[in-house]
Formats: sequence, C-alpha cells, structure tokens
Amino acid sequence: MNFLTPLNRSIHSNFRLETFFEGNSSAEGLFEDRFGTIRKRFNVAIQGSFDENTLTLDESFQYDDGSEENRQWKIVILEDGTYEGRASDVVGKAVGEIADNTLRWRYSMMLPIGKMLVRVRFDDKMWLMSSGDLLNRARVYKFGILIGSVTIVFKKESGSIGRLASDQHVDISKTQTAL
Repeated sequence: MNFLTPLNRSIHSNFRLETFFEGNSSAEGLFEDRFGTIRKRFNVAIQGSFDENTLTLDESFQYDDGSEENRQWKIVILEDGTYEGRASDVVGKAVGEIADNTLRWRYSMMLPIGKMLVRVRFDDKMWLMSSGDLLNRARVYKFGILIGSVTIVFKKESGSIGRLASDQHVDISKTQTAL
C-alpha cells in the first residue's frame, strides 16, 4: 500500500466535538520545533460539559519540566454546524468545522516562550480514530513561518458520560491517509 495516496473509499462519521468531549477525557502530547526536536512533553486532564449550544472544556496541563497551566475553552456550536471558540490566551476567536471524521480548527494565541508572550497562529487538524481516540496535529506559525508542531492524543476516560455514541464509530478501512 502506498501511504502517500489517499484510499479511494468514502469516509463516514458523525463526529461531533460536543459528544467526544462531554465528561472526562485525558490527553498526552508533545511540541516539536521546526527541525523535529522535541521541546516539551505534556499530559492534560479535561473536564467537558455541554449546555444548549456551548461546550465548556476545563483543561489542566502538566509539563515534563514541572510547570502547570490551566485553560478554559468556551466553544459555541453555530447554526450551520461550525464551531467558534474562545479562551483567555486566544486572540479573538477560534473557528472550526468538521468534515467526515476530521475537525479543522484555526486560531491565534499568546504563547509563553521563555519569559515573553508571543502571538502565534495554530492550524489544527483532529481525526477521530477507529479506536475512539482523537488524534490532533497542530502546526504553529509566526509571521507565516512554521516554528513547530504539536501532536496530541485525546482519550475518553472509561465510564465518562461523553463516551462515543455508536454512530461516531469510524471504520479505519474508510479513513484517508494524511501526511
């Protein structure tokens, strides 16, 4: 199989952020600089709640250097099915849309780098995997230049109310390969 060629099968999924993130989930990830050097590893505990059209995510990060960070996202599901999100370190709003099993999520953020806060732009893609995990790959840009990437795997905690509904199952044989 050539992994550079997309599979010619259709993708079917009813992936929704509010379904995946309602309840408790956790994540593990890393930040790589543009040369592929891993600069930071982290774990995240996430508590999600959904009320009417708003998903609230309370995220608690623990980094490998011992530092910690908290972020709260308020994500509104718009009438057309797209998403708008806000967090205290996000400049303006994040915008996202889902196609099949993939979310594209874009926003600018004030990122602590050393002792400075630097405005960067994130271009995220999240794929719902057949295992029920959510794989996130974010590219981070400054002045249009790639400065690094973040890779995260989100997992639902067992018994969490937001477990994937049976209609959110993704058959991996129908998933396109993306590089």
